Amino acid sequence: MTARIHGDREVIKALADAQSNLKKAHEIEFHFIGYNETKISMLANDGKSRGYRVSSIDTMVDKDGRRYWYLDLIGSIVPTEQNIVSNTAIMAALARNHGVEYDGWGCQVVQ
Repeated sequence: MTARIHGDREVIKALADAQSNLKKAHEIEFHFIGYNETKISMLANDGKSRGYRVSSIDTMVDKDGRRYWYLDLIGSIVPTEQNIVSNTAIMAALARNHGVEYDGWGCQVVQ
């Protein structure tokens, strides 16, 4: 099992432990960061063309003084292991293709 799949399972378990209704769609936010604004913008456009909503692109400075940009691709997804693993595989591939980092996912508890 890859670290990504293990991480996906841990987040799903945390949702279950928080009594989220895992049979309902959740607004899943897939997180990305990158040190090149153009690459992050291209990722945003690619994600949008695949049907994901795109958060605003924000910027911060890391502890080494380097500026980075971050955004979320957002989808309404029932958080089954199969659905999440397939979507995070897409996110990891998008990150590789655009030279940015996929930084996991999260969502709110749904009753």
